[in-house]
Amino acid sequence: MKKIFFAVLALAGLAACSTDEVVSRPEGAVIGFDNAFVENSTRANDLTAGNFDFGVYGSVINSKGEKGMIFTNQEVAKDGTYSPLQYWIAGATYNFVAFAPYTDAQWKYTPTVATAAENGTLTFDNTGANQDLLFATANKTTAATLTATPGKVGFTFDHVLSRVRFTFTNGFTSGGNIKLLVTNVHITDAYKEGEMAVPAKTWAVKAGNKNLDIDFYDVLKAENSKEADARLAEGMTSSTEHFYLIPAEASYEVTFTVALYQAGVLVDTYSRTATLSYNMQPGYSYDIKATLNPSNTSDEGEIFPIEFQVTGVNGWTNADVALEAVTVADASALATAVANGGDIRLTENITLSGDELNVATGKNVNLDLNGKTLTVSALDPIMNEGKMTIANGKVVANYGENTRRCIYNYGEMTINGVEFVQTYDKKGAAINNAGKMTINDATVDAVFYSIWNSGANAELTINGGNYTTTNNVALRDTWAYAVTCRDGAKMTINGGSFVGNHGVIAAEGGEVVLNGGTYHCTATYTGNSDWTLYAADGGSIRYNAAACTVTSANPSGATYGNVTTL
Repeated sequence: MKKIFFAVLALAGLAACSTDEVVSRPEGAVIGFDNAFVENSTRANDLTAGNFDFGVYGSVINSKGEKGMIFTNQEVAKDGTYSPLQYWIAGATYNFVAFAPYTDAQWKYTPTVATAAENGTLTFDNTGANQDLLFATANKTTAATLTATPGKVGFTFDHVLSRVRFTFTNGFTSGGNIKLLVTNVHITDAYKEGEMAVPAKTWAVKAGNKNLDIDFYDVLKAENSKEADARLAEGMTSSTEHFYLIPAEASYEVTFTVALYQAGVLVDTYSRTATLSYNMQPGYSYDIKATLNPSNTSDEGEIFPIEFQVTGVNGWTNADVALEAVTVADASALATAVANGGDIRLTENITLSGDELNVATGKNVNLDLNGKTLTVSALDPIMNEGKMTIANGKVVANYGENTRRCIYNYGEMTINGVEFVQTYDKKGAAINNAGKMTINDATVDAVFYSIWNSGANAELTINGGNYTTTNNVALRDTWAYAVTCRDGAKMTINGGSFVGNHGVIAAEGGEVVLNGGTYHCTATYTGNSDWTLYAADGGSIRYNAAACTVTSANPSGATYGNVTTL
């Protein structure tokens, strides 16, 4: 089965709800509603200004603080009329919430307090996945004496579901000889029901009802009257209908069928399945776009990713996500993949010749070393300013002044099961952190510092692993701790093995908490016993004496500065 790579473009941005100003009309005037207003709707089933009735819940609070419900799912026509009429009272506060559509509604609203409309829970049944859902709030406070009507209640509605469609392009270039027919596009496991908190617009779903099959129909042009006309010619693009999903962070199974025609003859039919994982947000429209080409349409030959491009729908906010890893076998391909972002997997050992891998701000990179070795020879060979995970392999920094560290993090980074080797003996550290970092079961073999955690924004958590520095000032002209936490940084160690010879853990202006682990100081850096296991110079170290094991010789007196037990 072919692997399918999906990038999801999400576009959103609707007007927020607003509170109307008080305007003048006679005392006791009728409470009236303006036409509802909804922006940026493009699908036939989308609700737009003036094309829907809506239901209103409204409550009043008098000058004594007493509350009462005056509207309970009151139907309001698209022109703002309703019956029976209700009236404004002087010196009162009114709160309103509204939902649409009213006709054939698949929603039910339950206020938290029976006499207050503004807080509650909306339950929604998404069977069919073809009904838009709108929500709005408004409030007014009337003057102590009314000489003019407060005016109509104006609602600006927000879309509160997620909207999804699929777009396919025939990427063949055979002089027009190949046509494709894409059919049976489905999401097979969407959520059928959900609950939205009012007014927060936050959704909750239950795993037990994730069984909705959404049929996006065949990819056909509206003017096509027969199947042959629906085949995508080379370079042609066509999209499915939009359908609605309950907003949730989840994985969805996506299936579709591709029929390939050559010279008008059906050559073969291929079934495709992929997993789409994304945090779908209310009011976002997700366009999943695929280019079908010779490399990824048939079952023969090398498998390549289906390519996607960013497209726009007016008024929605962009986001993208990838399903499958891009495989790389050389330095050039690795640099390109890191610049693009997404999931990356090495298939060969790679040596970088002075090139830095820079994960830019806003980028998300998941680098799977896949058991391979990445050899680096730049000052900052792996620099993360975005969000990065690196796992399952080895990173080696060649000896030299300009290759004194393996990795530098300014953003958000997770390290899983990686071995680091650092060989320069006068400066640097195998792992440098100035951002937020979590290390799980790493192995660090460093001549100088194994870990350097520094800066007011630095937060480092270590969960297991082995961290060793072999620096010896008797042989060289400087020294290093195994791990240092400096200049306002924070560090938490939940276990692991830490070995040094000048010292093991240093808090040089930083805060360190040791919840467990084994700590060993060889005390061989000068050939005498003047060594420090835990050193807090301007910072603090707090440790769990029962859970932290010290295997060093002569542990008494092996602490310096503000070192205390938890």
